[in-house]
Amino acid sequence: MYQFGNTLNVVIKPTFACNLRCKYCFYQHTDYSTEKMSVETLKNFCDISFSHFKQIMIIWHGGEPTVVGKDALKECIEIVKRKCKEHGVENIQQNIQTNGTLLDDEFVKYLKGANVLTGISYDGLENDYLRKSTEKVLETIRLIKKYDLPARALHYTLQ
Repeated sequence: MYQFGNTLNVVIKPTFACNLRCKYCFYQHTDYSTEKMSVETLKNFCDISFSHFKQIMIIWHGGEPTVVGKDALKECIEIVKRKCKEHGVENIQQNIQTNGTLLDDEFVKYLKGANVLTGISYDGLENDYLRKSTEKVLETIRLIKKYDLPARALHYTLQ
């Protein structure tokens, strides 16, 4: 969590679980815990912190945040929106950093409608070696373009 003036920037990890095993992942030597953050934990966090800020920026991260399921992640995004209204937050930006392999047509449309900026982890020419998910990620990138979803790619390069 990072505070700058009236802005709260926070990375929320709804789970450390992941459906990939990238060669460079900092969780690769752990058990990739499948425990999920509870809705109550999220609500409590929002209630404790949001009333102190005018702007909130959230990055949904993991593990892989979409592993919790589309409905669960949508619920979390909507809870944050409601809690921002309840606490008088003037500006909210929610972002998701994902490997892109679990996004589908329905969820990409939801992210677009919910104004969630999407970051896709993609390792370019090295993707198959590092992650073995190239075709699925490229399919997701095509979906993102189809719906004009605000998105960026995060690229890792071997040294």
